[in-house]
Amino acid sequence: MKLSVNMKRLICGIGFVLSGFITLAQHGLENIIVEKYYVSSAKDTALSSLGGKLPIGSTTYRIYVDMLPGYKFQAAFGIPGHELRLATTTKFFNNEDKGATIPNIIPDHNLPNNSVMLDSWISTGAASESNFGILKSEDDGMGTTVNSNGLLQNDNPIAGIALKNQDGFIINGDVPKVTAFAIDSALKVFGNNNGNSNAVFSTSNGSWACMNGSQGPTADNKVLIAQVTTDGIFSFELNIQIRKDGGAVEQYVAKNPKGKEIQLATLTYPLTDIAPQIKFINPRKNKAILNGTIVPIRVSASDKDGNVSFVAFFVNKIKVGEDNSAPFQFDWTATGPEVDIEATVTDNLGLTTRSASIKITVFDKK
Repeated sequence: MKLSVNMKRLICGIGFVLSGFITLAQHGLENIIVEKYYVSSAKDTALSSLGGKLPIGSTTYRIYVDMLPGYKFQAAFGIPGHELRLATTTKFFNNEDKGATIPNIIPDHNLPNNSVMLDSWISTGAASESNFGILKSEDDGMGTTVNSNGLLQNDNPIAGIALKNQDGFIINGDVPKVTAFAIDSALKVFGNNNGNSNAVFSTSNGSWACMNGSQGPTADNKVLIAQVTTDGIFSFELNIQIRKDGGAVEQYVAKNPKGKEIQLATLTYPLTDIAPQIKFINPRKNKAILNGTIVPIRVSASDKDGNVSFVAFFVNKIKVGEDNSAPFQFDWTATGPEVDIEATVTDNLGLTTRSASIKITVFDKK
């Protein structure tokens, strides 16, 4: 495989290594969070003529990497076999007057102007020159930016908390800088006047990175890595590299994991979750069991594209217990006479599969 000069610099600069050489000690990436940040209104479109054409009903999405404490986001990357992709069926929006494809160069004083807060860009934590981006739900509402043009006042329930109440910005020290490797051409899709339809940011030999690693500004350690605004259907496939100080590099991929790479379902959006699987081990169907006997209800459970969160056990449709680690088992005291035993498995994304029903007979000792 041939790497560009920029990708070789990335390897040297932040320890970016191919999957065959990674040693994993712990899975530090908990989740990818997609926040619907804002939904534009007709008023936004009418008043934003100086800032570009913002279609009515455009949705602004923010993408966060959610890591365990102590971990740092290093890069979103594309390599052969692992495309890094953000796409829409229409166009990405960017403010023509004061917009940018990297938020670090957006002066804080420009945020209240026109539609600048809805720019499409990539990030390693920043949402402007000196502000981190945080989930609106984690914003305390102090110092909320008020748009001076009368825009961004829409209170659409699809986007949750209104920007006029909590804007998802927080000043917390120096914001981490973005280093782009071999994606200058791809980034143009986010720029103003891009004129594209079916717009796609794509690379299989590039990345955006934080050379010293980036941590979230709050204890929950969520790092904002991108914001996009579009009135089309938005989708992505991400590959993420993180590292804990003194620990091994960890790489997470959207699909086709090899070696020590870890596949995470939420690296693909919209989410395509494969249902978890469940199969009874004990008891066997049509078995006769003495009343009062302790019966270990045991199942095998697995999830192809994630992990099992828990298994719940039911007797005659009533939940009697659950287990969140293998081997998945619950000890039930038999009582009858006719019993239907079932179990359900729920994966880390909340998808649930119900088992077949096992019928048994419980009898009294003569």
